[in-house]
Amino acid sequence: MWKNSLVNLHNLFSRKKTFLSACNQDTNLKRCLSTLDLTLIGIGSTLGSGIYVLTGEVAKNKTGPAIVISFLIAAFASILSGLCYAEFAARIPKAGSAYVYCYVTMGEFWAFVIGWNLLLEYIIGASVVARGLIAYIDTLAGGVIKNQTLAITGEVKIPGISKYIDFLSLGVVMVFTVIISCGMKNSARLNNVCVVINIVTILSVISVGTFYAQIENWNNFAPFGFDGIVAGASTCFFSFIGFDVIANVSEEAKNPSKSIPISMIGTITICFFAYFGVSGVVTLMVNYKNLDESAAVADAFRQIGLSFMNYIISAGAICGLLGSLLVSIIPIPRMLYSMSQDGLLFNFFSIVHPKSQVPVISTILSGLFVGILAAIIDLAELVEMMSIGTLLAYSIVVICVLILRYDLTPPPNNNYESESLIENEKKKSAKNCFEAGCSMNNISLVINIVVLLIIVELLVICIIVSFYHKQIAAKNITFIVFLVIFVIALVATVIYLFVKDTTKDNLAFKVPMIPWIPVVALFFNVFLMSMLSQITWIRFGIWLFIGLLVYFLYGIRYSKVDNIDVDEFQLVDRFEENY
Repeated sequence: MWKNSLVNLHNLFSRKKTFLSACNQDTNLKRCLSTLDLTLIGIGSTLGSGIYVLTGEVAKNKTGPAIVISFLIAAFASILSGLCYAEFAARIPKAGSAYVYCYVTMGEFWAFVIGWNLLLEYIIGASVVARGLIAYIDTLAGGVIKNQTLAITGEVKIPGISKYIDFLSLGVVMVFTVIISCGMKNSARLNNVCVVINIVTILSVISVGTFYAQIENWNNFAPFGFDGIVAGASTCFFSFIGFDVIANVSEEAKNPSKSIPISMIGTITICFFAYFGVSGVVTLMVNYKNLDESAAVADAFRQIGLSFMNYIISAGAICGLLGSLLVSIIPIPRMLYSMSQDGLLFNFFSIVHPKSQVPVISTILSGLFVGILAAIIDLAELVEMMSIGTLLAYSIVVICVLILRYDLTPPPNNNYESESLIENEKKKSAKNCFEAGCSMNNISLVINIVVLLIIVELLVICIIVSFYHKQIAAKNITFIVFLVIFVIALVATVIYLFVKDTTKDNLAFKVPMIPWIPVVALFFNVFLMSMLSQITWIRFGIWLFIGLLVYFLYGIRYSKVDNIDVDEFQLVDRFEENY
């Protein structure tokens, strides 16, 4: 009895979306976004005010002028994950991003986990940006907003709650929520304006700063050594988080299979040149020891006597934050919409307004929640939780790419002409497999085991490097031997995959250098997750527990996915009878 119950529970957890349903491009949402729109959405999400602030903190305390190398490493790591996202976007142009990709490849349970944690990332991210926008404006105004609010409401003395209620954060979020509710194209146009102003500001900083560059400021290029460059790269990596929002709005793209890969790689490339250029110019203008940690770019121009640049930088930073806030809110209702359509969340989240073609209820409720959170919660300690959701999603996408590219009997993709042809191909594949005396499930099982081995090996390597790097540097033979053993095991496992045949899917974009690029991308993601604090993992566990309650009490019962094929089960029965 209990064995049957476990089997039934496993079947529920592992039920998957078919490629036919996932790749179906019919949608209630409006397909109105061009490649340029998608690229600017990605830039708006990725290139906020951090470019004007991050340089000082990282260069002064971790890297020195070698911050440009840190940004190069971070961009490289981001592009690796971006390539994997791009392949899946070419396969499945649907709202929901990593959630949908995981649903097709790994099954419903893991898809829900990823979707639930992406919701956390987007909600906290939007709240942090909203609060940061008003805080930045308040700083320029000399603290008037904070002081006047405290004078009216008094100081709040509740643990975890902000010292003052930021009504302006709530207000600006609700304004943007109304704009987003009016249609995706209008939101894209507003974002495009904000991003263009921000890019013009960055180009101005680089152009003007180049004339005041002094090469002697780079004489001591890497004062903190290689460890400092790696630590800086870990911090800089989070500057590139945000490009996944492009995949989340793919259902509203005009030509998603072609435009999403281009816009993703374009976003990361443009953001890299922006960060590289600004950090390089600033560290050439001023000695890294003299940089202001909180406003490095503006202070660098002040130190060389160009205080007027502060106004230009402020305008760019505000526009960058406005665009970042707008784009941070957009993916939340799309994720709710996608999960609701599958029955894992309440049905009203998938209601689309007939005129604006936007999931209006999801948009209003998510905007209200983000606004309230931004107004009352002390977000400083929760920022790391954005990272854990993103890195987990990146890792799952990479794993899914590996599984699909080496599963020689994957579900049909959107290149088939009709559902009947898909069924014929499935039956034909099953018949051939039966006649050859082999099992398609065995092929998939081997690939899954190999990928699982890679994950375990990477986990051990990252834990050793993260927590015992001092012992390794001190030439502790025990840790060195363990590290070498697992590195050799990892290389051997990857070579095993490398020599195997991959699928011949005809896609608009495919990740090159399989399996090396996905494995290196997975290493960066796992390594960064291993460096997150213990309290972050505890908070993540609490959020995940709440999500599991939602799934077990509602989602598992009302899921609309039924991936059982009677013919395939009959074929397996016949196979077992004969062998």
